[in-house]
Amino acid sequence: MQVRTKLLLCVGILAAVIVACAGLLLWNADRSTYNHLRMRLAYEELGGYLQLSGEVFRTFKQVRRDLMDGSEGLTFSLDDAERRVETIIAEIAADEAAEVAVGARDNEDMRDIARIRALHAELASAFADIHETERLLAAGRSAEARAFLDASLETRIDRRVNLIIETALADERQELAAASAEIEWVIRVGLWAAVAATATGLALTGLVVVTLVLRLRTGLVNLERGAELFAAGRLTHEIPVSGNDEFALVSRRFNIMARELRQQHAALEDARASLERRVAERTEALRAANAELQRRDASRRQFFADIGHELRTPITAVKGEAEVALRARQDQEQTYRDALARIIGIADQLTRFVNDIF
Repeated sequence: MQVRTKLLLCVGILAAVIVACAGLLLWNADRSTYNHLRMRLAYEELGGYLQLSGEVFRTFKQVRRDLMDGSEGLTFSLDDAERRVETIIAEIAADEAAEVAVGARDNEDMRDIARIRALHAELASAFADIHETERLLAAGRSAEARAFLDASLETRIDRRVNLIIETALADERQELAAASAEIEWVIRVGLWAAVAATATGLALTGLVVVTLVLRLRTGLVNLERGAELFAAGRLTHEIPVSGNDEFALVSRRFNIMARELRQQHAALEDARASLERRVAERTEALRAANAELQRRDASRRQFFADIGHELRTPITAVKGEAEVALRARQDQEQTYRDALARIIGIADQLTRFVNDIF
């Protein structure tokens, strides 16, 4: 194979490596953008389901309190509550539509869409049952109304809706974990590809140098000896230069090439040391970020545990006051008034606590 052919082959391989690196960079950027979008949408859907869970719990808890404890009507606007629930579901559906537009998760997207529809249908049926309960109460059929409402809320809200929401939350958390893992994998692929491209470029560069040196052998001892030393890696060797003929020119070129290779070697060593430092810094940064994430997660769990404890105490007190008042046999009106006054005080404390939370 001629030297020119070898050189052209090496150039072609280098060009292929460059094109492959460019394609890998584009792919890396595209996957990173895609996964960041996945994470953003999953965060939004997770937040939507958490908001929906809170709204549903609050609304139907009030419904139980108003209609199951002897009241003849609701103390809040059911239509407003239904509109709020509809708005939250619409936002979740919009986020899911955006996720469908991203693509690559056809089966999961179809499942999520079906889940949203099922959730909407269950909640719509639950609200319809509440309206039916109000109609029965208005007709004086209190016992039938409360039995109907109790069965409806237990079946639709306590079982079906809660199960759908919990499943959705688990799926969104899993989606976040999958997107994060793929981002890490893409980063690793990019790093290894960069290392492989660098090694390939260096190998091809060395191949070109060796080809030039070995194929330009002549009968001159100095050039042959210089070529042997260069091929052995002794780049400090200087070929003696004498005269001004073509061989002297080649010798000078060899010496210049040796100096350039020494500089390149020094530059590569510096680059390697710099890369090692940067990898160590990035590793430390990732470790610190992971520690911070763990700390924040522990704080979040403690925060919600404290909230649950603080909320259960006044709720238990309210329930206790109501039960004591209901068990009263004498002076019931004064007993009820005292109990309601204490309940109002506890509700004020609970309101302040909720305000402090926000």
